[in-house]
Amino acid sequence: MALDQVEDIDDTLIQSEISRLGLESNIKELNKVGLTVIPPKDAEQVAFAEKLKEKLLFIAEKKLEFNLSIKDSDVNFQHNQYYLYYLLFEDKIFQEAVCYPKTLAVVRYLLGKSCLLYNCVAQVKTRGDSPFQLHCDNFMQPPPLPEYAQHANATWALTDYSEEDGGLCYVPESHKFCRQPKGNDGIDLVRAVKAKAGSIIIWHGNTWHTGLPKKTEGYRVNLINTFCRKYIRPQENYSNLITPEVLKDCSDDFSLLMGSEYPFDWKSHDEANSLLESRWQHIWPTSYSKFS
Repeated sequence: MALDQVEDIDDTLIQSEISRLGLESNIKELNKVGLTVIPPKDAEQVAFAEKLKEKLLFIAEKKLEFNLSIKDSDVNFQHNQYYLYYLLFEDKIFQEAVCYPKTLAVVRYLLGKSCLLYNCVAQVKTRGDSPFQLHCDNFMQPPPLPEYAQHANATWALTDYSEEDGGLCYVPESHKFCRQPKGNDGIDLVRAVKAKAGSIIIWHGNTWHTGLPKKTEGYRVNLINTFCRKYIRPQENYSNLITPEVLKDCSDDFSLLMGSEYPFDWKSHDEANSLLESRWQHIWPTSYSKFS
């Protein structure tokens, strides 16, 4: 679907950012198969991924109350995987991750500049079996799904991803099916994603995907940032943490992801009038007049 057919996407600005960051081939791949990998070609991305991994393992050790340097075979996670939720305000680096320029450029191509952060979650996986269930990220929505993306997943692979390492698999071009898989749909069509540690894997919210069981020693670690369109309720609620004082110290990109320009969710008659007056342009396309 062309960019100008979807409300809230500024084609010129987004295409300019994609070009500046050298992501044209990623956009082409994303449109064709529903998923793309941004490899760690520059030292800055490699260094940032290392810091992310270090911080995630530190937080995981605190929550689990043991040292992850022990053999993964001695760790007993349910389904051989452990999730870390609600990470956004655990450390400033997670806020930097959701605003990482390459991530935002591709995500906004899919969802528009007014998109919101849906969640900030990490996963530590150990060797052994894990659930294999193909799905797309449009939960609780009846088919048919729209062709345009309503969600976008941007996962930092903080260890190598491959079939043996318990990485991600997906069904190429399944974003065009516009529905959740049923039964064994797509099982024979899955393709394992190969990505070096430090890569960013981004996919269209309609794309069928799941994790693979890990067959090698050691831990597989990732950071999962999912984004959604502004009319979808995010999975994680940050409203109690997003004060004017917090937003004053944050970037404009982060404020937008937190819903700083969201036009609804008022708590009184007076607040409703104020929000609708100041944020009308975020409700209707710019071609509409408030007084028409």
